[in-house]
Amino acid sequence: MDIKKFASKRIASVIVATATLFTLNVSARDRDIGVGVFFGEPLGLTAKKWLDDRTALGGGLSYSFNDYVLVYADYLTHFPAALSSGDSHLSDVTPYVGGGLVAAFATSDVRGSGRSLNNPNAAAGVGVRIPFGLEWSPRKTRLGVHLEVAPGLGIVPGVYAYLHGGIGVRYYF
Repeated sequence: MDIKKFASKRIASVIVATATLFTLNVSARDRDIGVGVFFGEPLGLTAKKWLDDRTALGGGLSYSFNDYVLVYADYLTHFPAALSSGDSHLSDVTPYVGGGLVAAFATSDVRGSGRSLNNPNAAAGVGVRIPFGLEWSPRKTRLGVHLEVAPGLGIVPGVYAYLHGGIGVRYYF
């Protein structure tokens, strides 16, 4: 199975579904679970489960342009009043920071190339990540748009630094 074709078809389906649901008149903040897509490095699916009005669990299943399939999970703390200075548009934007784990699985075509997880023979690796981001959740929709940068440190099979980041869209149920 060609993972690039598989991922691009699935991502296109999610984009169409998300665009269709955009007009629903319910706030994303009134919902607990969001699923969507993330465009950047890595590219893939994203999910978020709100635990209360300030904390959430986030995660994703993604494909890195460095030829890895990534699975990650983060504990996120949000700062809802940080940007609200009377401007109604900024009150819909919430900064957040978190910490989490990432597991990377090299695709078969990258093993042995020297690009794999800082070890040319590695098939998998584990690391930590620290996501920083902004989430915009307009009051009249079920959508949330987030911009995120997540520096990290690979621990296994060797120590190496990496940087993930991009923009994502989630539909909240």
